[in-house]
Amino acid sequence: MSEEKQLSPVFKPTKSVSFKDGENTIEFVIQKSKYVANGVSKMFDRQWFLWPIKVKGAKVFGKEDGKEIEIQDYTGEAIIFASEKMNEELLNVTNGMNNVKVLMKREIEEGQKGPYNKKSFEKIGEGTVPEPSIGDLTISEKKLVTDVKQMIANQDIPELSIDDFVMTAKEKPYNISELRARILYKYIKGEENDSEK
Repeated sequence: MSEEKQLSPVFKPTKSVSFKDGENTIEFVIQKSKYVANGVSKMFDRQWFLWPIKVKGAKVFGKEDGKEIEIQDYTGEAIIFASEKMNEELLNVTNGMNNVKVLMKREIEEGQKGPYNKKSFEKIGEGTVPEPSIGDLTISEKKLVTDVKQMIANQDIPELSIDDFVMTAKEKPYNISELRARILYKYIKGEENDSEK
């Protein structure tokens, strides 16, 4: 028997949420503030983003002897392979936080090419603040951190106050929430203190 790496079971939004008994929603917890891996599907030639989640009583899919199996009423860790569009939605709903509880709603809508699945995500729990590291930052967060560090290095700003930092973070092109900006401020100040030692 080959020793394949066992992944958590896969939660598939269009298959895991049925319309049985009028149910078209499910709650789950998104464990990380952003995807933990990404790549390109050879079969569909499009990008995917892997998100770790926790589900309770959900239908998920695993592998047994190389074949996909359905697991009913599963509780525990699972993963979602998100498309680019869903990845953006998950990034918006987590807003830089770990362990965010969400309500996913699945609906069938009519489009120009016929019916299609529409998924929406609503945050129903605040989550926890992750300890930031440069690898965990979004593109706009990295830009903000880089820009501020450059201004400090060039002595363009004599003292970096939290209020000025938050105000800058909330404006374009960054558009970062106040809570996340306060976390990033502590991250930058912590790095400054480490470099002074």
